[in-house]
Amino acid sequence: MNIKINISFEEKVVARTNFSSFRDLVEAVKARFWAVFLKEEKDLYFSISSTTRAKRDGEVDGVDYYFIKEDEFKKRYRKGRVFRVGAGA
Repeated sequence: MNIKINISFEEKVVARTNFSSFRDLVEAVKARFWAVFLKEEKDLYFSISSTTRAKRDGEVDGVDYYFIKEDEFKKRYRKGRVFRVGAGA
């Protein structure tokens, strides 16, 4: 499969110019890459992770992450509804 993807820095990625870290910039570029890629590939879907951290500027609940309270996360974990747990940076 040969896939060509053009990422425009005139759209959402650079709409947020105050990246607090290099990691934030990388996350924005990665999000844009997947948005473009999945738009072209109709048989692929992007899963949305849940997080207990606070939303960052520009993030949308249900689009970037599902932002949940820690007690809700623990309840899901006890019920076996958590696939993977990662530690934040």
